[in-house]
Amino acid sequence: MSKRLERYIMVLFIGVAGALTVAFLRDVFSMSGTELLGGLSDSFTIPGAILVSVGGLLWVAGDGFFDMLSYGLKNGLHALLPVYKLEQRSFYDYKVARMEKREKGAFVPFLLVGLAFLLISLVLYIFYSII
Repeated sequence: MSKRLERYIMVLFIGVAGALTVAFLRDVFSMSGTELLGGLSDSFTIPGAILVSVGGLLWVAGDGFFDMLSYGLKNGLHALLPVYKLEQRSFYDYKVARMEKREKGAFVPFLLVGLAFLLISLVLYIFYSII
């Protein structure tokens, strides 16, 4: 199995576990009729929104948005607590080194699975509204 497929399966498992948790907390499985559709819609909305949010944060972090914050915190902590050895380098060198280590597309499984959960939730909500 490829590493990419493993990531999708892992994120899907997290989403399904979240949906089941919300369903059990809302006692969805004892509902019937339109209440069941509304409860299932809520059960898919919450993990879907969380997965899309995590995917968005990973996307932004993957583009280097938090590099300045990370660089500043490391240098600031080293100034306050010079216990560990910190390699002195410029921010440009730090950013280039971070870009070389980054994985491309780590956010895609979170976004796609999260959007799929939100789409399922939307379909369930439409049926809930119609019935």
